[in-house]
Amino acid sequence: MYRDCCFGICLVVVTLMSGASSASTPPPPQAYSHLPQAENLAISPDGKYIAYTLNTEDGTMLVTLDLDKRKTHGITRSDNEKFKFNWLRWASPEKLIFSIYFPHFRGLGVDTTETRLLSVDPTGGEPKTLFRPGRKSPTSYKHYSQIQDDVISVLPEEHDRILMGFDTDSPTYPSVYSVDVNTGSKTIVRRAKPPIRGWIADRQGRVRAGIGYDEDDGVRSVWVLDLETDDWNKLWEYKYFSQPDITPMGFSVDPNVLYIRADHNGRQAIFTIDTRDASPQMQLVVGDPDYDIEGGLIYSPKTNDAVGVSHGEADNSVIYWDEVYEGYQRTIDTALLDTSNHLLSFSDNELRYIVYASSHNMPGVYYYGNRISNTLEPIIQQYPELMAEKLPGSRKVSYKARDGLEIEAYLTLPANFDGKPIPAIVHPHGGPMVREYGGFDYWTQFFVSRGYAVLQPNFRGSSGYGHDFQMQAVGQYGEAMQDDLVDGTRWLVTEGIADSERICIVGASYGGYAALLAAAETPKLFQCAISFAGVSDLLAQRNRSRHYINKVVAFDQYGRDSKQLEMNSPVNLVEKITIPILLVHGEKDRVVDVEQSREMAEELDEHGKTFEYIELEHGTHYLDNHQHRTALFEAMDAFLQRYLGS
Repeated sequence: MYRDCCFGICLVVVTLMSGASSASTPPPPQAYSHLPQAENLAISPDGKYIAYTLNTEDGTMLVTLDLDKRKTHGITRSDNEKFKFNWLRWASPEKLIFSIYFPHFRGLGVDTTETRLLSVDPTGGEPKTLFRPGRKSPTSYKHYSQIQDDVISVLPEEHDRILMGFDTDSPTYPSVYSVDVNTGSKTIVRRAKPPIRGWIADRQGRVRAGIGYDEDDGVRSVWVLDLETDDWNKLWEYKYFSQPDITPMGFSVDPNVLYIRADHNGRQAIFTIDTRDASPQMQLVVGDPDYDIEGGLIYSPKTNDAVGVSHGEADNSVIYWDEVYEGYQRTIDTALLDTSNHLLSFSDNELRYIVYASSHNMPGVYYYGNRISNTLEPIIQQYPELMAEKLPGSRKVSYKARDGLEIEAYLTLPANFDGKPIPAIVHPHGGPMVREYGGFDYWTQFFVSRGYAVLQPNFRGSSGYGHDFQMQAVGQYGEAMQDDLVDGTRWLVTEGIADSERICIVGASYGGYAALLAAAETPKLFQCAISFAGVSDLLAQRNRSRHYINKVVAFDQYGRDSKQLEMNSPVNLVEKITIPILLVHGEKDRVVDVEQSREMAEELDEHGKTFEYIELEHGTHYLDNHQHRTALFEAMDAFLQRYLGS
C-alpha cells in the first residue's frame, strides 16, 4: 500500500504482489485458455454497486457487488451453451439491464444468432424479459424480431424507461419504442422509416439520427432530424467501399451538435457538425496522422457531454479533450505507473469509479476507486494463474512487402530468447478488415510460453491505416493479403528470429482461411498449419450471404469473380498440401458454418493427407465456453509439440 498525489487528489493504492514464477515448466494450457475471470464491469449510477459477469469452469454468472457492505449477489447464470451474456448496463440505480445471445435456427435454410434483453434488481430476483414478440398473440406483430437488445437510449429523465428498436412492424427496419424496464410494457415513439436500419438518440433522449442501408444496391445514408421543422434531412449517401465511411457517433449535450467519424488526410478522425445546416461543415475535434480513430465516444455522467474517444494507438487507449478527465487520467497514471489505465465506469457524481489496468505483458486487473476516501484497490484479476508469471511483452515492428508496401506487425519473443533462431508462429488475425493492437493477448502468451516467437501482421486490408489500405481486402482474398503473410514469415527468417525448418501458421476465422491457403500455396515455408473456424470454400461462404440483408456488401467484399474464389479456396487445393493440418470448429458457428471445416476434413481424408479434425459440440465462433477453449489449446499444444518441438 502507498500514497500518491496528483491534480489535487491523493490516492492510497493497494498494490498486487506478483513476481516471476519459480517453476521450470510453463503453466498448463488452461491457465491461458480460461475465460477472463470477469467482464462487463459497470458501476451503478448511485455508486452503490458494481455489476459484472463472472466466468467459471462450468459457466458464467451475472454478479453484483455491494460496495459498502462488501457483499456479492449472484443474479443469474449461464452454461454458455444455451445462451451467453452479451453486455450489461445500468438503466437506473434500482435496475440493471443485460443482453444475452444464442445461436438459433429459424428455418428457410438460415442459421442465426438471436438476442434478448432482460432487467433485474441489483440484489437479485427473477430477471424480466423485456420483449416477447408474438408469444401470447402470434398475430400481434408482422415480423419476428431477431435482434431484441437494441437499446437506443437510457432515458435521462425517466429512470424506469428506455428507448429500444424493434423491426416487428417492418422487417429489418426498426421502429422505436419506449419500454418500461420493470414491466416490459411499451409505447411506440417513432415508426420505422426505410431505409434507416439504426437509430441514435440525443442526450435528452430524443430520436435524432439514423443510419440507412439499401440492401438492393449497398448504398449507405446518414439522416438527421431537424428539431425546428421536424423534417428528416439526408446528409450523406454513398455506396459501401466507394469512399471513406462517414459515421454518426453520438450527440453533444448541445442537441444541435453531432459527433461524426470521417476522413481527415487519409485517416478517420472525429468531427462535429451543426445538425441545423442542410450542408454541414465538419469541425475537426481530434485526429491521428498515422492511424484511424476507431473507438467510441466517452461521456461524462456528470455533465452528460462527450469528453473523449477510445483510440487503441493512444496512451491508455483513449484521447480526452476534457480537462477534468485529463486530470483524472493523470492521477491514475501516477498511481499505476507500469500499466495502461482505462477509466471504465463512473457513478453519476464521478466520486466512485472503475479502472482497468493492463499491459502487453500483464493480464488485466480491475480497480475500484473512491475519491471520497482517496483509495484505489484491486478487485478482480483477469487471469490469476498468470499473475506470478514473467510474461514477455510485444513490440511493434514493420517489414516491406514484395511490392514495397510497409506492413506493421506485433512481434513477441520468449523471455529467454538469446538471439538465435527459434520455432515461430505466424498468427494472422480474423476479419480480415479489422486489426491487431498491442496489449495482452492470451493466444500469443500461450504460444510464447511454449518457446515460440509470434508474429501478428496487420496485412493490407486491415483496418486502422486508412481507407485505401483497408480497401485492398475487397475482392482480394488469397491475393496480396496472403503475400504479406508470406513476406512477413520470410522477414522472420532473414532477421534471424525464426528457424526456417520450424514455422507454423495459426489463425482463426479469416486467419484460419489464411493458414489453410498457406498450407496449399507455400508448404515449403511452413511445417504445419492450424485453422480454428476457418473458411475453406470462399464461393460457398460468399453465396451463403445471399440470405442476409448485407448480401451486396458481402458479395463485393469476397469478390464477384467466382472462378477466382474457387482458385483461392483451400478445399480445392488439398492435393497441393504436404504439411500436417489441425482443424477445429464449433458446431453452432453462425459466422463461418461448420460445413467449411467438415468439407475440408473430408477432402484431406480422401487425399490421404495428415490432419486432425476436432468439432466442438455446441461450440460458437467466439469460443464462448471454457471447455471449448481448453480443448482447442490442449490440441494446439500437442500438435505444435509434435511438429515444431519447443
